[in-house]
Amino acid sequence: MGKPVNNDAKSGVYTYPVLVALAEDADPDAFRALMLGAKDSQQAADELKARVLASGAVTETLNRIGEYNKLASACLSDLPDCPTRTGLMELPERYLNGILTEKSDPAHRTW
Repeated sequence: MGKPVNNDAKSGVYTYPVLVALAEDADPDAFRALMLGAKDSQQAADELKARVLASGAVTETLNRIGEYNKLASACLSDLPDCPTRTGLMELPERYLNGILTEKSDPAHRTW
């Protein structure tokens, strides 16, 4: 999303997709070892990335974002109609379509 690939893993930050992939992984101990190793090993970082991408974690993340965006839009719909509300209501959809959509498989989206 604008940062270098594997930047979070190398910094010891475990994002939602990484945690989803961990929960789905057949060998969570090996996955955790990759998470810890990614900080100092490009090979571990690359393998971690491959395992996350091979899982359904990215699609699950995008679907979760879509759910929160719908919730935000529903909350905003209670506000009086004005240009600010209109802009805020368009923001989640633009974010998903402009930045995130290119990173997911359209066949698996639920939003």
